Amino acid sequence: MIKSKSKKILLAVLAFSFIIFLTACEDTTFSVNEPGDIIDNDNGVEVYNIELSRDNLNWIEVLGEVRNRTEEKLSYVSISVDVYNENDVRVASGYANEANLDVDESFEWIATTGYGGEYEYYEVEMEYSH
Repeated sequence: MIKSKSKKILLAVLAFSFIIFLTACEDTTFSVNEPGDIIDNDNGVEVYNIELSRDNLNWIEVLGEVRNRTEEKLSYVSISVDVYNENDVRVASGYANEANLDVDESFEWIATTGYGGEYEYYEVEMEYSH
């Protein structure tokens, strides 16, 4: 009986922690129109030097930098990239992340999609938590 009760308490604590984590995350989605766009989400986390290129397998990769301009350390930052064709259909995606980004610290990221075809535009989404 004690084991069952302990498991229920543990599950409740984990569920509560997950809900707190989700509510603590901020996210920003933006379309990138020009290479080198600078995006500041008004909360102090800046994404800049964004550009699309091709790797040695001709796969699309999007790269850039993120800077923490908030007044506290970021525990986690993730970057997601979606690539779309001329019919607004998502044809590829990529992902990058970083943990423990100090105040005024930056990191370079690269998201490789594994897609070598044609594209019309791409979107970058940033999510972070303190």
